[in-house]
Amino acid sequence: MWHRPHLAGDTHAQGDLRRNRCSFRSLVLAQNRVTFNVTGKDGKQMPCRIHVSDKDGKPALVKDLPALRDHFVCEGIATLNVPNGNYKYVVERGKEFAPENGSFKTEGSDAKIDVTLNRVIDIAARGWYSGELHVHRAVEEIPLQLRAEDLHVAPVIT
Repeated sequence: MWHRPHLAGDTHAQGDLRRNRCSFRSLVLAQNRVTFNVTGKDGKQMPCRIHVSDKDGKPALVKDLPALRDHFVCEGIATLNVPNGNYKYVVERGKEFAPENGSFKTEGSDAKIDVTLNRVIDIAARGWYSGELHVHRAVEEIPLQLRAEDLHVAPVIT
């Protein structure tokens, strides 16, 4: 489908800009800070993977943390900016910890979400070590990725 370019004297294009300016500005101003604080039973921060999505399933990611498609990884604390709305989250740490699910709503205020991850099995104590043998990530992201997924081995194939 071909689209005609907007010209400087095109009043239709200028009208669109004026109409959209208000809606764009309200979206920019309606940002809320949401901070996740993820710990283990001992109260210490725990590296993890976090999925956050809005009511339409669109993921919310943190700009300065490693992310892939619908999730990001962090050392146990992460702050993201999201517009007003309803959100769902899942916090995970490999297969040895039970995932924690929840939801939150932002309406012009910041939120703090505290999550405690519970270990369901300690396979390293039984002589087994977790690994991922097919990793496509930037090399500098791998150390945090290993900690967030509770992995012991992960060769990079990038």
